[in-house]
Amino acid sequence: MIPKRSANQSREFETGQIWRMGEDRLQIQLVGKLLVHYRHYRGIAKRPPSTFSAKGDLQKFLAEKKAILQRNKSEKCLTVPANGRKAATRTPAR
Repeated sequence: MIPKRSANQSREFETGQIWRMGEDRLQIQLVGKLLVHYRHYRGIAKRPPSTFSAKGDLQKFLAEKKAILQRNKSEKCLTVPANGRKAATRTPAR
């Protein structure tokens, strides 16, 4: 029998994701084959150090803390500006 996975456990890590755990936040910076570089913001800390961990260990940590995916950079809803207008594009200078 295969155990069912929750929505948080089945997601792959992607650059730019922000996971919320109560007042703490964890921001994914870089994802490699085996390791994930991230920043763990505790409370109101402005510049926490970058740390890295194995993907499996980080998934276990997030599951223990009951983390919720707050923002996923690749989601389509985040690419549309809040005011509904198209994003301004710059033309290259000649």
